Amino acid sequence: GVITAGWDKTIKIMSLERGKVTRVLGDASQQKSIFSLDWSESHKLLASAAAERHVLLWNPYISKPVFRLDGHHQPLSEICFNPEQSQLISLSLDKAIKVWDLRTMRCLQT
Repeated sequence: GVITAGWDKTIKIMSLERGKVTRVLGDASQQKSIFSLDWSESHKLLASAAAERHVLLWNPYISKPVFRLDGHHQPLSEICFNPEQSQLISLSLDKAIKVWDLRTMRCLQT
């Protein structure tokens, strides 16, 4: 499948075999435009970085986020998993980089 997100404020999971959207995550009225997504195969989690100041973690089978990581002072621009270390790395528009521990869901380093 393919996972997309953007200005419509939702995350869409598409089936290439069926040629259509099979699942929509998020509610356009509750979040802002999404700028970056990353998938962790080892944790089976999707992370989104949006115009908000927090990271959202998603189970792809649940339409609402399963966890929220707070701590940035500006909107987010990029997100990526570091699966070898069970970490998530987020970047905000003020160039602050945060490293999050996925085992404790806490910020390890800014």
